[in-house]
Amino acid sequence: MSMRESFEIFFEKQSDLYYSCRDFIIKDPPKAYKQTEPVSFDKIEKSLGFIIHQSIKEYFSTYYFEQLEGFFEHEWFYMLNIMPSDHLSEIITTGFRNGKDNYHEDSKYFVIGTSKTGKVMVNNTTGEVTKVTSDEKTSKHFADSLEEFLRHVECEYSKQ
Repeated sequence: MSMRESFEIFFEKQSDLYYSCRDFIIKDPPKAYKQTEPVSFDKIEKSLGFIIHQSIKEYFSTYYFEQLEGFFEHEWFYMLNIMPSDHLSEIITTGFRNGKDNYHEDSKYFVIGTSKTGKVMVNNTTGEVTKVTSDEKTSKHFADSLEEFLRHVECEYSKQ
Protein backbone atom coordinates (compact mmCIF):
# COMPACT_ATOMS: atom_id res chain seq x y z
CA MET A 1 0.00 0.00 0.00
CA SER A 2 1.33 3.44 -0.88
CA MET A 3 2.06 6.31 1.49
CA ARG A 4 -0.77 8.32 -0.10
CA GLU A 5 -3.28 5.48 0.51
CA SER A 6 -2.08 5.12 4.11
CA PHE A 7 -2.52 8.85 4.73
CA GLU A 8 -5.99 8.71 3.16
CA ILE A 9 -7.01 5.95 5.60
CA PHE A 10 -5.71 8.05 8.50
CA PHE A 11 -7.48 11.22 7.30
CA GLU A 12 -10.73 9.30 6.80
CA LYS A 13 -10.58 8.12 10.43
CA GLN A 14 -9.95 11.71 11.56
CA SER A 15 -12.90 12.96 9.54
CA ASP A 16 -15.24 10.20 10.75
CA LEU A 17 -14.34 10.96 14.37
CA TYR A 18 -14.88 14.68 13.92
CA TYR A 19 -18.27 14.35 12.25
CA SER A 20 -19.53 11.76 14.73
CA CYS A 21 -18.46 13.85 17.73
CA ARG A 22 -18.53 17.42 16.39
CA ASP A 23 -20.81 18.61 19.23
CA PHE A 24 -18.09 17.68 21.73
CA ILE A 25 -14.94 18.57 19.80
CA ILE A 26 -13.71 22.13 20.25
CA LYS A 27 -11.35 22.40 17.29
CA ASP A 28 -11.77 21.62 13.61
CA PRO A 29 -10.17 18.48 12.13
CA PRO A 30 -6.65 19.02 10.81
CA LYS A 31 -6.40 20.29 7.26
CA ALA A 32 -4.41 18.27 4.75
CA TYR A 33 -3.43 19.13 1.19
CA LYS A 34 -1.99 16.81 -1.44
CA GLN A 35 1.43 17.96 -2.54
CA THR A 36 1.66 18.65 -6.23
CA GLU A 37 5.29 19.73 -6.66
CA PRO A 38 8.02 17.08 -6.34
CA VAL A 39 10.44 17.52 -3.46
CA SER A 40 14.14 17.16 -4.22
CA PHE A 41 16.14 15.56 -1.44
CA ASP A 42 19.56 15.84 -3.15
CA LYS A 43 20.77 18.90 -1.20
CA ILE A 44 19.34 17.59 2.06
CA GLU A 45 21.04 14.21 1.66
CA LYS A 46 24.29 15.92 0.74
CA SER A 47 24.20 18.09 3.87
CA LEU A 48 23.35 15.09 6.07
CA GLY A 49 25.97 12.88 4.44
CA PHE A 50 23.68 9.91 3.84
CA ILE A 51 20.70 8.75 1.76
CA ILE A 52 17.28 9.25 3.37
CA HIS A 53 15.04 6.17 3.54
CA GLN A 54 12.47 6.15 0.73
CA SER A 55 9.49 6.02 3.12
CA ILE A 56 10.68 9.18 4.90
CA LYS A 57 10.98 10.92 1.53
CA GLU A 58 7.44 9.83 0.65
CA TYR A 59 6.17 10.94 4.07
CA PHE A 60 7.50 14.44 3.42
CA SER A 61 6.37 14.66 -0.19
CA THR A 62 2.81 13.29 -0.13
CA TYR A 63 0.69 15.72 1.93
CA TYR A 64 1.00 19.01 3.74
CA PHE A 65 -0.81 18.86 7.05
CA GLU A 66 -1.26 20.55 10.37
CA GLN A 67 -0.33 18.71 13.54
CA LEU A 68 -2.01 15.28 13.53
CA GLU A 69 -3.05 13.45 16.68
CA GLY A 70 -3.93 9.87 17.35
CA PHE A 71 -3.52 6.79 19.51
CA PHE A 72 -1.21 3.91 18.84
CA GLU A 73 -1.29 0.94 21.19
CA HIS A 74 -3.39 3.00 23.65
CA GLU A 75 -0.88 5.85 23.79
CA TRP A 76 -1.68 9.35 22.60
CA PHE A 77 0.84 11.05 20.31
CA TYR A 78 1.00 13.83 17.80
CA MET A 79 2.85 14.02 14.51
CA LEU A 80 4.71 17.19 13.68
CA ASN A 81 3.11 19.33 11.00
CA ILE A 82 4.38 19.56 7.45
CA MET A 83 3.32 22.79 5.79
CA PRO A 84 4.35 24.38 2.47
CA SER A 85 7.63 26.03 3.16
CA ASP A 86 11.03 26.54 1.70
CA HIS A 87 12.36 25.38 5.07
CA LEU A 88 11.67 21.69 4.43
CA SER A 89 15.38 20.91 4.38
CA GLU A 90 15.75 22.51 7.82
CA ILE A 91 12.80 20.54 9.18
CA ILE A 92 14.22 17.25 7.90
CA THR A 93 17.78 18.01 9.06
CA THR A 94 16.49 18.99 12.51
CA GLY A 95 14.42 15.79 12.65
CA PHE A 96 17.54 13.70 12.16
CA ARG A 97 19.54 15.76 14.64
CA ASN A 98 16.77 15.33 17.22
CA GLY A 99 16.77 11.58 16.61
CA LYS A 100 20.50 11.48 17.25
CA ASP A 101 20.26 13.66 20.38
CA ASN A 102 17.26 11.84 21.80
CA TYR A 103 18.12 8.24 21.16
CA HIS A 104 21.26 6.80 19.75
CA GLU A 105 24.24 8.90 18.81
CA ASP A 106 25.61 6.64 16.09
CA SER A 107 22.28 5.72 14.49
CA LYS A 108 20.12 7.62 12.06
CA TYR A 109 16.64 8.03 13.48
CA PHE A 110 14.18 10.67 12.40
CA VAL A 111 11.65 12.26 14.77
CA ILE A 112 8.14 12.47 13.28
CA GLY A 113 6.19 13.07 16.48
CA THR A 114 5.96 13.11 20.24
CA SER A 115 4.06 11.09 22.83
CA LYS A 116 3.61 11.72 26.53
CA THR A 117 6.53 9.45 27.34
CA GLY A 118 8.86 9.88 24.38
CA LYS A 119 9.41 10.53 20.70
CA VAL A 120 7.95 8.72 17.69
CA MET A 121 10.85 7.96 15.35
CA VAL A 122 11.61 6.31 12.04
CA ASN A 123 14.76 4.23 11.62
CA ASN A 124 16.45 5.54 8.48
CA THR A 125 18.02 2.14 7.71
CA THR A 126 14.95 -0.08 8.07
CA GLY A 127 11.99 2.33 7.89
CA GLU A 128 10.61 0.91 11.15
CA VAL A 129 8.62 3.20 13.45
CA THR A 130 9.45 3.12 17.14
CA LYS A 131 8.58 5.04 20.27
CA VAL A 132 11.73 6.10 22.07
CA THR A 133 11.91 7.13 25.69
CA SER A 134 14.82 9.54 25.63
CA ASP A 135 15.50 9.58 29.38
CA GLU A 136 16.00 5.83 29.48
CA LYS A 137 17.13 5.54 25.84
CA THR A 138 14.80 2.59 25.34
CA SER A 139 12.58 1.89 22.37
CA LYS A 140 9.32 0.10 21.64
CA HIS A 141 8.57 -1.19 18.15
CA PHE A 142 5.37 0.36 16.76
CA ALA A 143 5.31 -0.70 13.10
CA ASP A 144 7.50 -2.13 10.34
CA SER A 145 6.88 0.94 8.16
CA LEU A 146 5.42 4.43 8.16
CA GLU A 147 2.60 3.20 5.94
CA GLU A 148 1.69 0.47 8.44
CA PHE A 149 1.91 2.96 11.31
CA LEU A 150 -0.47 5.42 9.59
CA ARG A 151 -2.98 2.67 8.76
CA HIS A 152 -3.11 1.44 12.36
CA VAL A 153 -3.30 4.75 14.17
CA GLU A 154 -6.60 5.18 15.96
CA CYS A 155 -8.17 8.61 16.13
CA GLU A 156 -9.92 7.95 19.41
CA TYR A 157 -8.97 6.01 22.50
CA SER A 158 -10.63 2.63 22.85
CA LYS A 159 -10.17 0.14 25.65
CA GLN A 160 -9.83 -3.23 24.00
